Amino acid sequence: MSRDNREVRRCFDLYDKNHSGALEEDEAKAYIEDILHISKMDERIREEALKEGQDADEYYRKVVASLFKEMDRNGNGKVEYEELVKPKVHLWEDFLRFVSRQTLYLMKTRLEEQMAAKQKKKRRRDKNALQ
Repeated sequence: MSRDNREVRRCFDLYDKNHSGALEEDEAKAYIEDILHISKMDERIREEALKEGQDADEYYRKVVASLFKEMDRNGNGKVEYEELVKPKVHLWEDFLRFVSRQTLYLMKTRLEEQMAAKQKKKRRRDKNALQ
């Protein structure tokens, strides 16, 4: 088992609260919601709903339910470990790529903002030192 798969397995086991070997719907939805929260996508989903004039919480629940259905490929109402680690090309894989890109973009943006703030502060200090 690769290092990545061991980490996925550990994470899977943390969410498998009843130790059934599969993520029941509530466990899988908690997993999805945590991914959305960590990636800040939950905020963006709610903002998008509000822009479209929809109830943000209801829209968010629909997104989570849709992602659960994508993960539950065999339709048994659970997500087995194999379903999680052997993805086919589908919405979930696209979502993970999107989250990764968005997370990297946000990190880059924050770094650029921090650097700009430091430069501005340095210019202000230099200007004050000249006076």
